[in-house]
Amino acid sequence: MRINAIWYPVARWDEAKRFYGELLGLRQSSCNDEMGWAVFDVGSDLPFFLVKRPDRAGVPGGAVATFACEHLDSMVDRLLDVGIDIKETTPPGDAVRIFSVQDPDGNLLELVQITAVA
Repeated sequence: MRINAIWYPVARWDEAKRFYGELLGLRQSSCNDEMGWAVFDVGSDLPFFLVKRPDRAGVPGGAVATFACEHLDSMVDRLLDVGIDIKETTPPGDAVRIFSVQDPDGNLLELVQITAVA
């Protein structure tokens, strides 16, 4: 068994595509607006999907995708500049920096940057 894909349910379709594409800077590799799915390139063989599923969007306690971010400070600034609430959740003394953020539908994701190599 292996993971085939990761997908987040969204209700706010255009806002979600803008958030992941323009704000996070992920390249949209495929999209079918009529069927309600979009695929984003996340730098691996594993596709990241948005699926138009208003009935399941933003439900608390779901999966959390963690995105590696080479320029974390500029990403955080970009999100803050457009009014996105973002919170640092880095454990003290850890070798990574982690920020938690929610997409327009309330799906939780993390942005992470490795700060030290063990």
